[in-house]
Amino acid sequence: MTGLGAQLAAHLYEQTRDPGYLAWATQLYDWNERCLKQSDGLYWNSRDDDGSLNPTLWTYNSGAMIGTATILYRATSDATWLQRATAAAQGSLDYWTAENRLYAQPAVFNEMYFDDLLLLDSVQHDPRYRATVATYAAQIWRANRDATTGLYRFGPSGGGAPDPATRISTLEQAAVVQIMASLAWDRTLYHRIA
Repeated sequence: MTGLGAQLAAHLYEQTRDPGYLAWATQLYDWNERCLKQSDGLYWNSRDDDGSLNPTLWTYNSGAMIGTATILYRATSDATWLQRATAAAQGSLDYWTAENRLYAQPAVFNEMYFDDLLLLDSVQHDPRYRATVATYAAQIWRANRDATTGLYRFGPSGGGAPDPATRISTLEQAAVVQIMASLAWDRTLYHRIA
């Protein structure tokens, strides 16, 4: 969640130019880098008050760091932020697109990750970003969509193969709608994502 806080602070700095928001965004970003970074683009989920680590990897944590660095690049024109965003995107894509890992992640976390990849694409184009979103969308269209209702069913975690025993969730439906809508956007509009 620290990554999402950093991203919010970066947005607030971009909109207000209040240096306090910039300081907060960079402090949170740096803390994630020091305390949660597993490798380029991959961040463990959290640390408890006692310092113990939750080593779960989620796509939204990767996305939050990509998004934060992208927004800070837009707001400051400091190329270091763009380099950090690009390194995180490449590292995370190498990991998440291997062994069907992306498909196993909750759809709502993937939606957040995809938004941040497309936001980065708005300042430094890489066809791999949109292609990853399109590949995932095609996979869930084939494997998770109920052709009768048009609704998507996932496993108990909110991602992966459909489980008939798992109730259909509005949260996952909303995530799928956002993913599909982002694919309909022209690339020149990706800067509007955030």
